[in-house]
Amino acid sequence: MPGFTPVFGIEYPCAGETIDPTVFATFATGVETALATVDTASAAALQRPRGAIRETAQSIAVGAMTALVYTTTDFATGVTAAAGGFTILTSGIYLVSLQAGSITPTTSVTSYAADFSLAGTVVYRRKLSKTTDLTRPGSINVVGVVSATAGQAVTFRFGWTGAGVNLVVPSRATIRKISEL
Repeated sequence: MPGFTPVFGIEYPCAGETIDPTVFATFATGVETALATVDTASAAALQRPRGAIRETAQSIAVGAMTALVYTTTDFATGVTAAAGGFTILTSGIYLVSLQAGSITPTTSVTSYAADFSLAGTVVYRRKLSKTTDLTRPGSINVVGVVSATAGQAVTFRFGWTGAGVNLVVPSRATIRKISEL
């Protein structure tokens, strides 16, 4: 009676069995099937949905959170990248990040914030308030994990308080599926 490996169920001969070409053929087929299974799982893990979008210079006025608009898609596989952010194509757990900051000075900056929303609801927000007057905010990062279903949109915003001319804000947003639901 043949034996079977515990993980992939590959059939192999046991002591005392007559070994002929069909035994080797059965063993080889079992190994090939196991390798194909591992290859399929590996390819799926390496090709998880992901994307990156960026904007080099968006003018943002003082006082209100402003939707970030992206003109460049660095890459988008398994998600739709658009000017407003990303649209989820397959349900899952996603890691989302936003980095933004000003490249131009203004009169004064007392606080600045960034956030991202899933299906219109803010899910992560970060705000930095300064105790000393600045003429330019530093960079701000917002990173979080979201549970999303197909068709939901992820959008991004930046805002600041203070006084002076609009800030010119470059930003980059990324998304990567890290798990199934």
